[in-house]
Amino acid sequence: MTTNMRNFLFDQIIEAAAAAGIPEGAVVLNPEDADDITLPVPRIDVRWETQRLNKAGGVVGKFASPAEPERKRTLRRRLYRVRQPITVTLWTNDESTFDTLCESFVRALPRQFADPSGNRVTCSVSSADWRGFTSALVEVLKKWSKVYHIEFSAMLTEDTESPWILDVAPNATYQEAGRE
Repeated sequence: MTTNMRNFLFDQIIEAAAAAGIPEGAVVLNPEDADDITLPVPRIDVRWETQRLNKAGGVVGKFASPAEPERKRTLRRRLYRVRQPITVTLWTNDESTFDTLCESFVRALPRQFADPSGNRVTCSVSSADWRGFTSALVEVLKKWSKVYHIEFSAMLTEDTESPWILDVAPNATYQEAGRE
């Protein structure tokens, strides 16, 4: 995925966080130390995992060319299926609102949407890991966290233009075999 696509996906996570009640400045990309007390709480930490590409083929769509709709058509072919896993960690220090914060974030993630090229992107949450439960020790700055493993699936496509067949003028003559 290109940097523009990653920024687009990051914006989707920011929108889901805002719907869950987490401000935009509290969504942090690749924090160096997740336990840093200067980071805002509640917050969301986002880490990009290794992207996977699978060769795929097939025609995704046919439509009139945006440049010359009367003269040309565009054929969109899928070249690769792109899977971008992301690890998202929700942090909060309020145990009473922790569950509602997590649920509202997952509900706010879009199942599918269109990328800037008009291709379909799907989002799925595959698993969640609980962390930060209370212990027998007294903790001063107690935090609760939950890690979500999210996968965005998109397509890498190529558009080719070809002219419309506008004029069909058959110029056929019939001649029988052996006669003129």
